[in-house]
Amino acid sequence: MSQVLPPDFDAAASTPYPLVISLHPAIPGGQEQHHLTDAAGAQRTGRDIVAPRAVVWASFKNEPPPGSGMYMQKADGSDLWESFVIEEFIPFIEQKYCCGGDQSRVRAACCCPSSQSPADPCCRHQRYLTGICMGGLGTLKYAFKYPHLFAGAAAQQPAMVCGDDATVLPLEIDQMATNSEDNIETYGAATMAETDRDFFRGFISPIAMCLDNAAAIRQSGVKIYLDVGDRDFLGLANAAELMHRVLWEQRIEHEYHLVHLGDHAGSSWRNRGPEAMDFLFRTMDNALDPVDPLTPEERAY
Repeated sequence: MSQVLPPDFDAAASTPYPLVISLHPAIPGGQEQHHLTDAAGAQRTGRDIVAPRAVVWASFKNEPPPGSGMYMQKADGSDLWESFVIEEFIPFIEQKYCCGGDQSRVRAACCCPSSQSPADPCCRHQRYLTGICMGGLGTLKYAFKYPHLFAGAAAQQPAMVCGDDATVLPLEIDQMATNSEDNIETYGAATMAETDRDFFRGFISPIAMCLDNAAAIRQSGVKIYLDVGDRDFLGLANAAELMHRVLWEQRIEHEYHLVHLGDHAGSSWRNRGPEAMDFLFRTMDNALDPVDPLTPEERAY
């Protein structure tokens, strides 16, 4: 786990700090670099920017394949990343660093009943998600399954796949529900034949999750940022385009960037990182200190 605390951090602050949870991308070789605390990585991805307000950043290492990955809740229980993030990581960070949602010691100013846990909707305007590649996949999955917990989510080049024409549901759900050796290793289902389509729709595919949970996502008001390079060498552009179309058709507020000449790595990241963070900070500012986007003169016009 790694965290970045604001200057003059006060663990006893009467008002919690906004929390940005940064889901780690898959790094070959299992390197321990974090794009939060590794200066070279932060510079390379354009995330070496100064937040406009005091914010707590938190991340942890989701070991890339083989062995785990993709922030999955495996069918056989061998990996329970979703349970860890929602039920353990978020409450721990919020209690320890006075950030994000509710903390029991600031209940007096809280709108939620005391029976709720730190991972409940209270003060959702203080919680945000972001991630690159594998982290982008996790970002979308958690934002779509638990939209009431987050105010904004920025997913960059999320590790989703679909058909070449950007119309096929990603990850070929029917084909995946087989007892193949690759699927058992990747998804942890010891008896894949007994695992129905609902498992894949509910835990793996952000596009399917968005379709299935569209009404709740719209009602929550969570804001989504999505980007991908049109030359992504992993072929992620089609799925991101499909994700954008689904968000548009389901009337879910979002911002989508298809980056011309952008690849999965390279020079385009010096601009893409700040753009994603700017979206989160704009969303945060509007949630915490709402302002009219128009001047009186513009509104009168």
